[in-house]
Amino acid sequence: MDCMLFKAAREGNVELLKQFIQSENPNNLLLHTNQENNIIHIAAKLGHESFIHEALKTSPFLACHKNSKGDTPLHVAARAGHIAVVKLLINDKRSRGMFRVDSIETPGTTVLREMQEGQSGIPRLWRMRNKAQSLALHEALRNGHEEVALCLWELDNENEKAGVVTSAGESPLYLAAESRCKAVLLKILNILRSNAERIDLLRDAVRGPDGQNPLHAAVLAGSTDCIGYLLEDEHVLKLINQPDISGKTALHFATAARQTNIIRELLKESTSSAYLRDNNGRTPLLEAASSGNFDVLQEILLYCPDTMELCDPTGQNALHLAVLNNTTHNVREFLHLQEMKELVNEPDVEGDTPLHLAIKNENYKMVKKLMATECLDLRTKNNKGLTALDICESDWNLSYRQNSLHTYLRGQNAPRGRQPYNYWKRDQKSKNALNHPNADLKNIANTMSVVAALLATLTFAAAFTLPGGYHADDDERPPGIKQSSKSFLVSSLSS
Repeated sequence: MDCMLFKAAREGNVELLKQFIQSENPNNLLLHTNQENNIIHIAAKLGHESFIHEALKTSPFLACHKNSKGDTPLHVAARAGHIAVVKLLINDKRSRGMFRVDSIETPGTTVLREMQEGQSGIPRLWRMRNKAQSLALHEALRNGHEEVALCLWELDNENEKAGVVTSAGESPLYLAAESRCKAVLLKILNILRSNAERIDLLRDAVRGPDGQNPLHAAVLAGSTDCIGYLLEDEHVLKLINQPDISGKTALHFATAARQTNIIRELLKESTSSAYLRDNNGRTPLLEAASSGNFDVLQEILLYCPDTMELCDPTGQNALHLAVLNNTTHNVREFLHLQEMKELVNEPDVEGDTPLHLAIKNENYKMVKKLMATECLDLRTKNNKGLTALDICESDWNLSYRQNSLHTYLRGQNAPRGRQPYNYWKRDQKSKNALNHPNADLKNIANTMSVVAALLATLTFAAAFTLPGGYHADDDERPPGIKQSSKSFLVSSLSS
């Protein structure tokens, strides 16, 4: 494309365009860029209505030309939200699909030519899809341009547009919910109600990417209004328990987004989704506990109190997950609930209680918080017969936190299990006196201090020793320096 023509299209310079039209070679208007954008594409993206109007007078078939992505100028204008350009393109009779265009290869460039008009015309602009199988309507909805979307929706045969799905699996209803375009969403829902017998249309109209549906989209958008409209439709209401490819329902999404208002609306319509598990085996309540969402957890318990009894595939309940994944502050809030306190001694499939897990993580504050429930049983053993104290001693690494935990548990008279010290016998090679909980650390520390002092003395002495040693005759040695470094080391160590 001529650089001056490209600049004119970007600036919307009508006068410069007219000069090209009146030039000896008006075919310059048919040139396009490397991405196959013609002058209408370029001007449509920037909203230059007057420029496009003038170009269509001479070359109306440019409006039907697709670029390398399969986008017509209408796709580009809809994506950018330029309503005036959209109306111009769909209302201009010369660009409403009455022309078929083809390309002509010339040395160094490619131009378009009009083949014929009439019955062999191509589909109307708003019915044309790009390489992603998107209509201009999809582009407007995806980018939240509701006025443009309404304009395109009201063009012929609304029923069929409701069932057009992109290659990514996006229906217009899904995109309307995702972008909060409520007016378009209501129009599509009305179409679905009036075509209840169209099973194929209903199936396609509620599709979304990755197995999602419009309810998932509305939750992701955080739109309580859209959720309300969708739940009023009996066809969409049936999707409330439909999972996506990861097994998550709309309630899982609302839990992750901490949308308590939406959770309330979903549970009012159906409580069954509170019991459904995702592909990881977690219910919405377990997800709330794992991520520390106390308000969400309370909301779910308000409608489904027995969900507190559910566990994931490893047998871990809400308190297990809260202890593993949250701060002491979160767990303190959870333990205000009587239902949560009752889980404090519950084991997982390995027999570990929340206290066992807190000990394994050397979480001193968490242990104290669990102990404060008063219903915690320190005698509880896991499948290996280990109590909390056994676990604290079984992997002794002399850390400050572990030492603090050990002191605290002994102060609480925590008992040992059925086979105390078995870990010591099994792993003698990796243990030594320093590791043992009953080690005399004071004497060991004194010994280590002496060794450290000797090493420091040797280092200091070596700094003053010349390479190769000092070989002066005895008569030439200054008084007091007749002792070798080796004898000095021996005497130091013996002392």
